[in-house]
Amino acid sequence: MLSRFPAISLVVLTLFSCTQSAKYSSHDLSSGWSYEDVVQFNLDEDQQADEIEIIVNHDMEYTYENLYLKLDLTDGQKMFSDTISIRLSDDKGLWKSDCSGTDCLLNYNYTHAGEKISSLVIAQFSREETLNGINSIGINLK
Repeated sequence: MLSRFPAISLVVLTLFSCTQSAKYSSHDLSSGWSYEDVVQFNLDEDQQADEIEIIVNHDMEYTYENLYLKLDLTDGQKMFSDTISIRLSDDKGLWKSDCSGTDCLLNYNYTHAGEKISSLVIAQFSREETLNGINSIGINLK
């Protein structure tokens, strides 16, 4: 029985790893996020979803309460644009994110009312030409 355990564990771990990598993707922005730096996610047909979790990794030095994003979505043959505000801290400056050390993570659920999303382009939409303090932006498909 014990001799089968490592083999079974390896198969389960491999299946779990493949599933996770197909559903989650992230882009490094730790050197600053300028208006021109758009983050694009192209989804395979089996990955397309109408609900996407946007995952923001920011540092504790981020100076704003909100993160404004412009989203360009494609569902089938149609393109849509949306602007969202993700609240990272409250009025007292306390992070709404889960923070550990100097990094903070916040998950934001975004739902699209149309067909399943096949591509998503995310751009920062702040007053700053280059936005500092955002380490990465990612998506998790639901």
